[in-house]
Amino acid sequence: MMNKNDDKNITLLEEKIRNARAKGVGVEKGQKNPHISSAQESEQEAENRNLGYRAGTELLVSVIAGTVIGYWLDGELGTKPVMFLLFFVLGIGTGFWNIYKITNNLGTSVGITPLHKVEKQAKEGQKKK
Repeated sequence: MMNKNDDKNITLLEEKIRNARAKGVGVEKGQKNPHISSAQESEQEAENRNLGYRAGTELLVSVIAGTVIGYWLDGELGTKPVMFLLFFVLGIGTGFWNIYKITNNLGTSVGITPLHKVEKQAKEGQKKK
């Protein structure tokens, strides 16, 4: 005989299963997830593409900025290859550090964008109920 708590537990379990399936749990790599819509899939692809563009840009700009600063300092200080090489290596290190932070989502949330994502998720959660 089932009571209200059992119904509530079953409902919670079903919701957890839906959420896990929406995240791709149980779907092998290379297979299309049947539990997400094509709009969600294309949105995820766009986010991944933008993340890749951002990572590439971070690396490129860091290396170029380090190289230019090192070249300029060499001209000012008369230490021809030293500052150029030092800042080139620092630029590469900074670029990879930024990529690491982006891919692990460490301290990259600036401004109001994270708030919009939270609001959007909250609205989607209210629509489901």
